[in-house]
Amino acid sequence: MEARRIFCSTAVGRHQQILRNINGDNHRFLFISSPSNPTGVFHDPEEMAEISGWCSRSGTTLIADEVYCDLAYGDGYQSFACHDPSLQHSVIVRSFSKSLGICGWRIGYVIAAEETAKSLAGWQATALNPPSTLIQKALEIYLPGDGGWLAEKRLYYSETASILRESLDEIGIPSAKPGGGFYLFCRVSHLLNAMGLENSLEFCRRLAEKAGIGTWPGEDFGLPDWLRISFGRIDPESRKSKLAEIERRFRMFINSAAAMS
Repeated sequence: MEARRIFCSTAVGRHQQILRNINGDNHRFLFISSPSNPTGVFHDPEEMAEISGWCSRSGTTLIADEVYCDLAYGDGYQSFACHDPSLQHSVIVRSFSKSLGICGWRIGYVIAAEETAKSLAGWQATALNPPSTLIQKALEIYLPGDGGWLAEKRLYYSETASILRESLDEIGIPSAKPGGGFYLFCRVSHLLNAMGLENSLEFCRRLAEKAGIGTWPGEDFGLPDWLRISFGRIDPESRKSKLAEIERRFRMFINSAAAMS
């Protein structure tokens, strides 16, 4: 089975770019991440309705990656399941890894029609092995509800994203406005040109060596002019000082590169 990536902007109306690229083709599946990694952008209800309707009419199964759904802090977030309540053409993929901060546990779940869910469970049990009993038992404490903890976490990530995004924008590093998750996806094409670099992989390497800032190159997302920054491990007690330090180190790195060019 072959897959084709579709690049689209983070602006409102991006669903039209997706449908325009696949309309008329014979597709079995459409895979969409919302909120997405690395941008944190999600589709609004109108966009979701149009995408879901197209899948229904064309006989295409929509696989919706909603791993970051519990960390969506933007206005108007919905699950794709809202537009296909009977799950006739949708499979919703979710995870506890991000929302509960247990990435190493590698545990998640699928929301799908009964027959689809049974087929997926049968395949998963033989291909990947089920999650351990201990992990499943440990998760039971969270299932009745989070007691407001996730709401606090969403607010904290929203505030942190806004502060970091504004400070980076001031020093010439623009980013897509996230609506969920704990990443900023930043455009650095102008800095690559100024430094004579071909891609963000080399930029990220130099940033780590010279400024001690760890980032993820956009090459892994098909966009070599961009990079991803995570703020998921910045704790409330030291947020102000750590964000200020990130800005200081970025500014120092950029100024140093400018002086050498």
